Amino acid sequence: MDNVEYLERTENPNITFYGERGIVNGLILDTKDDMEKQISFLKAIRFAGNASLPWADDVTGIQWLVEPSFSEFGNPDLVLIAQTTSGKYVVFIEAKLRGYDESAENINEKTLLPENYNHNASKINIQLAFKYRFARAFTLNKNIKRIEETQEEAAIYNDKPRRIHNEIIVDMCKEFFDGVKEFYFVALTNDNKKTKPYESGDYLPAVGKSNWDRDKGYFGLVSYDTLESVNWRDSAGKTNRGIIRRNHGYYGSAALLMLGLPADSAERQICGEFATLKTKNIENWSEEQRVLASDASVKLDAVPLHGSYSRVISGVTVLKILADPKDNHRILIGLRDDNIPPDYDVQFDETVYYIGVGSRKKLFHCYSIASRNELEFFYPFAKRFISRHELV
Repeated sequence: MDNVEYLERTENPNITFYGERGIVNGLILDTKDDMEKQISFLKAIRFAGNASLPWADDVTGIQWLVEPSFSEFGNPDLVLIAQTTSGKYVVFIEAKLRGYDESAENINEKTLLPENYNHNASKINIQLAFKYRFARAFTLNKNIKRIEETQEEAAIYNDKPRRIHNEIIVDMCKEFFDGVKEFYFVALTNDNKKTKPYESGDYLPAVGKSNWDRDKGYFGLVSYDTLESVNWRDSAGKTNRGIIRRNHGYYGSAALLMLGLPADSAERQICGEFATLKTKNIENWSEEQRVLASDASVKLDAVPLHGSYSRVISGVTVLKILADPKDNHRILIGLRDDNIPPDYDVQFDETVYYIGVGSRKKLFHCYSIASRNELEFFYPFAKRFISRHELV
């Protein structure tokens, strides 16, 4: 894989920011003094249906609002306020260290709503929905001392009314958002640059079907991979690659610490469709496979689940232990193709498979293991992979 661009550390500052906010801080600091970079960032965003911002080329100035508190509507990682020749536009940005699907809550595909809002407020499609709801409430309440939803409006989302009553926050919203022509809602994720926004109905922003059908053009996605590889022209007319770089600047310093390879990176390297691995129930494995898998599951903290062993972190299956379909003496250990360590070099046969069904099937890098000795050799790499997901 073309990993060299993810490994070289050059020209980095002596400050390293941590976490999702660190990535966002790095992006701002590496672009804030270059209007061409900022406009190129806006132009790199793709919206549902693969559309782009129609006003990006008309931007005359940009303000950044970093992690403001919107009370019950949540705290966006970043708000971009763009002044253009035709007026003011606002872009809410929610950032994640994983790919979009892995960062989202599985919702009802018919209603486009979650069953409830318990323990899922940090999921990216819920966060985007909260900002959408804020924008609607702000538009309706901008001339009074509070921002809140009506009971009828909240019922659309199967939720309680959300509100902002703090006058300081309300005044801040009025200062930044009064006169805005349109609000946009964008996911910033560790997907690969080929990812198309909002293809899976299971993970759409939770705004309800009628709202989505009407307003889906305001929901966008841009990946770090896209921003690192897009071509843009500077003020001198020179073409450059990458608005931000994995091996440069504040963003690069944070990314080298926090980000692995983009989700589904295998799609960037190989043309054509990957095979889907059909799992076999553990009861039908050979005795050798069961013993070896049991040892591996203890070391990797994986539990029996749907015909295999799975390691689940924050609701996401990141590791699978399965029977090798080609050899009854071997098992496969599959690592989700999301945040694979960029310097990985595993001395085992690797096959990339889809695992799962329907829209929920995901790519896994699968490694064939034949003995306890091979397991011991493989553990350090697997544990490093797991550690990266535990950072999320």
